[in-house]
Order: sequence, then structure tokens, then C-alpha cells
Amino acid sequence: GSEPEPEPADLGTWHGNWTMPGRSAFELMEKLGAMLPTGAPSPFEVNAAQSRKELTWSKLNELDRSAFRKAAKEHWQVWLDNDAVEVLSPEKSKWIRQELRRRGEEEKILEPRFVLTDKNDGLRTDHYFLPVNHSARLVVPGFKDWANLMGQLRRDAPTGSRNAQHLLFSLAAANPKWRIGSKDVKSAFLKGDPYMDRELYMCGSNTSKGPGLPLPLGCLVKIRKGVFGLADAPRQWYLRLDRCLREHGWVRSVLDGACWSLKDVNGNLIGMVVGHVDDLLNTGNEVAEKSLTAIGKELGFGSEDYDNFIWCGKRIRREPSDGTIRVSMVEYHENLKTAPVPRDRRKQLDDELTRFEKKLLKGILGSLQWLVAQLRFDEAFTLSSMQTDTAHPTVASLLRANAAVTKFQQNKNFELIFRNIDWSTAGIMVISDAALGNVTKDGSPHADVDKKVFSQSCYFIVLADKDLMSGETGFFNIVDTRSHRIPRVCRSSYSAEALGLEEGFDAGQLVRGFIADIQGKPMDSKRALHSADTIPMLGVVDAKDTHDKCNSDTSSFGAQKSLAFTIAWLRQLLRRPNISLRWTA
Repeated sequence: GSEPEPEPADLGTWHGNWTMPGRSAFELMEKLGAMLPTGAPSPFEVNAAQSRKELTWSKLNELDRSAFRKAAKEHWQVWLDNDAVEVLSPEKSKWIRQELRRRGEEEKILEPRFVLTDKNDGLRTDHYFLPVNHSARLVVPGFKDWANLMGQLRRDAPTGSRNAQHLLFSLAAANPKWRIGSKDVKSAFLKGDPYMDRELYMCGSNTSKGPGLPLPLGCLVKIRKGVFGLADAPRQWYLRLDRCLREHGWVRSVLDGACWSLKDVNGNLIGMVVGHVDDLLNTGNEVAEKSLTAIGKELGFGSEDYDNFIWCGKRIRREPSDGTIRVSMVEYHENLKTAPVPRDRRKQLDDELTRFEKKLLKGILGSLQWLVAQLRFDEAFTLSSMQTDTAHPTVASLLRANAAVTKFQQNKNFELIFRNIDWSTAGIMVISDAALGNVTKDGSPHADVDKKVFSQSCYFIVLADKDLMSGETGFFNIVDTRSHRIPRVCRSSYSAEALGLEEGFDAGQLVRGFIADIQGKPMDSKRALHSADTIPMLGVVDAKDTHDKCNSDTSSFGAQKSLAFTIAWLRQLLRRPNISLRWTA
């Protein structure tokens, strides 16, 4: 059924259809915290594709409250089952309160709360109905943790890079008999390593704001592990995951702390895992699968899916007809929302956005940023040119963002395809290009010609088959890409192309290192560069002067003398084994 219209604070309820007022009333409503009556979905749902929304306890009906109480009770039992906490007796709790008060450390007692969400929020679309899946997760206010405030905690916890993910897809595509899968570790943070030198407690939760915590009156709870909300909880879990994988023979990548590989007795690569917090992406042969099964018994996998699943918002599947690995984000596209812009506001294109409108703009750009970073490389420049609008955004900026959402959704079935490319004969190809004077200092193309004095550059790093590497028609898998404004002002196309090529080759060197590392080649400080040199790398540009300067040992660097350092580095790189640069028309 239809939901009632929202009730804005201090303005009463809406009655029937409402015509959007002029700008002065618009700003007044914003100051009063009003939900704008546009007839469109809630403006706060713009970013709904990115994460689940937290629900407010006071606005829930009794049926939902009952379901959340049950979920909260089950979640608390998980904390106890994993020995993440220890419920103290009333006597010991009283003594601890007194001792902390005496030492002036009462801030070590944290008051937790339950975060209530619908697990199906974000997956549900207008064409795909899903019932409410009640989730109640207990979190502590880690921002009040004194050790965190004093900077005494290590909080870094690596997540798998895009390079690692795409190389895993390429590896799975190159081995059609290997399965590609995802594994979710249930309540991962509660399975981290126990604290050895941390003293931290929590009390009961506020029952007026959510489900109560089932504790005896006056009792404290000692926190033994990195529970949800603590700043170092992700790191505690990461250390546990890394230790478990290495104990089972997996080797952590030197270049990506959330990437592990498995070799057989002959040193051949037989498996690969990429982690994103508690979600693992994996591929490998039967030996690798058996190893992960053993790891799952130790860590407790909550779910396991193969060959067609969603991982970190991406649909990953192996196409049965040709064995390719295909990545898409159809549901994410469908859940993108445009921001409501009143008719009167559309006529004020140069007016600066209000604080409320800026929030809408940032929500849209944040959603598109994740989409471009994960999948829609074809729209990288579209996003790059809009992100700079956040400095001094206008109504025109918001309209462009809405147009971008529509443009993205027109191709919602977009897929990245990873083909079966033989790693033993393949190489890394770096394709770079640049456009002279097409953006402003802020990176925007929407300005007069005399203001567009900066240049945009782009590169693609691909795993190319032997035919493509030899100059023939061939196939490739995308590993990395970037479109951005060159920070230096370029006086010629030659200058822009050279700086773009420099960055592309730099990124290509990293990918070469990734492959060498995954293959088990030595990556210590003395031999890392030599190991990378075993992977062929070919650069491709359409700028003849850039190609000629880089393939020359003369002392001429062109009219822009500051390019001497860039050209010198490129020449030095091209003297190394297995690296070359070619020109194409």
C-alpha cells in the first residue's frame, strides 16, 4: 500500500497537492527542517543505492518493534557465543565503577545502542519487491573511546584494490574449470583477536531509543574483542583473517594487504582470495576450495555462493556459453535517484545552491563515484567534470547531476567482460591520451574558452593477449583506468600527452608488480624491479612527437623545458627489459 506523506517539523501536515513556492519560502522551509513536497521520492533517498537507511525506533509500529526485539536478542547471543564480551557480576561491576571513578577514567564505560535496518533496503526496486528483513546490530560509541581520542590505536585495515579484483576475474576466466565465488564471514568483528592490553566496558542500552540489552540490573559488560563501533575493530578482524589464511598456506600480497594467493608444491598458482572486510572473493582449483572450506570451519562462513552472486554491490557471474566472467550493477543503477528541483529554481541556473541542495548534489555524486570506480569506466569523464562543481555549486550543477543519473540509467545493463587470456603469453598494455585545454582549473568543461587552460588526461591498463601485444586485433581485460585533470598547465599537446603517458606507465608498473607478486616471483627490495620486468609492458599513444622524444637519446626535450624530467624518466623506463612504446594513428 501507499505510505503517508512525511510530516515536516513545525509546518503541520501536507494537504493534497502542493505547488512549490518561490525561493524565499524554499529557504525558509529548509531552515525549519522541512521535507520538501515535490511528489517525488524522499530527497534523502538519493544515496539509497549506496547503503541501508537506519530506522527510527519511535516511528516503528508494534509489529516491527517486536521483530527488532527478536533480532536484537539473537544478535546479543552472537556476542556471547563468540566470547566478544563478558557479563560481570553486580558486585564486580560496582567495584569497577568505583575504581574507574577513583582513577578519573569513567569514560571507559560506553553506552551502546542498536542500529535498526532493513537488510533488503537497497536491493528492493520498483520492479523487484522484497519483504522487510529486520536487522538489529549492537554498536558502541567508539568516538568516545579515550584510546582512540588520544591516537593510541592502529585503525588501518586493508580492503582489496580494484587491481586485485580485476586480476582475480582474469585468473578465473583463464581457468574455466575453476569456480569463482564469494564467502561471507558471519559477525566477523566478533571473531577478531582478543585484546591483550585494552580495558573497556559497556553498560545497558537506552530502551527509549531501541531494544533493551538483556543485562541484570547494575551489571557492566567487559569488552574483550573489537566489537562493532570501536575504531580498531576492523583491524582486529583483519589481523585474525590474515593469520588464519597464512596458517593454511596462503601468501599475502606485498602490494595489497587484502589479497592472498595459494601455490602448489611446484610453485604454480592455484588460488586467489580478495577480501573486503568480512566479504571474501575467491577463485581456484579443488585444492584451493578444500583449503577455504577448512578456513570456513574455523572462521564461520555465513554464506557461500558460486558463479552467479552479488559481492560488494556488483553482480558477478560466469557466462555458461563462453566461460567469461561478467560484472554488472543493474540494481544499483535502478536505485539511483535524481534530486527534485522545483520549476522556479530551474530558471535560476547561476544561483548558488542552498545547504539542503548541496547535500542532494553530494549524495548523487557520491553514488555515481562508487559506480564509476567499480564499473562505469565509460563515464569517468562525465563524473570527473561534475565533481569540481562541489566547490561553488549552482542550480546548473544540480541539473547536470540529474542528467548524469539519467544517462547512467540508460545503459543500466552495462557489463565488464573478462575473457580467457593466456597469462603465459599475455602482457600489460598502457593506453593513454590527453586533451589540451579542455577544462578549467577546477576540472570543469562548462566555461568560456579563455578559462579552460587545463588539460584532461586518461589511461587504461589492460591485460592484453599476444595478438594485441603484437599489434594485431586481439582481446583484453581491463585492470585499471583513470580520467583526471593534469595538475600542471600544458602549453602544447605534446606536453599533455607526455604527462599523461608518464602517469599511465607509472600505473602500469604497479600492475606488473601485482602480477609478478601473484605468480610468486621474489618481491624483496633488491629483486622486485627485476621480477616486474618479466611481465611484458607496451605503451600506446597517438601523439607522434611524444613517441619520438621518448624513443630518442638526444638532449632535446621540446619547447617546455620542465618536461625534461618526465621525458628522462620515460626514457629510463623504456631502457628496461620487456618495455616498449608504440604510436598509433
